[in-house]
Amino acid sequence: MRLAITRLARAAAIAIAIVASSSSLEATGQPLFATLGKVAFNLAAVFSEMEEVRRRVTEALVVTAQERGA
Repeated sequence: MRLAITRLARAAAIAIAIVASSSSLEATGQPLFATLGKVAFNLAAVFSEMEEVRRRVTEALVVTAQERGA
């Protein structure tokens, strides 16, 4: 869970840096919207990974509870 939060914070920091440096992106020839699209895709991947971690933890808790009850 901490890893997912760390990745989310890292992705947010990258997004902020990209938006802050939009003029330098345009100077290098990279369109801002294309770059932001990549950032959005990375954020979606991070959220998906966080959901997968939550699902695994929940499954592990259910299995543990079932084993204790049996």
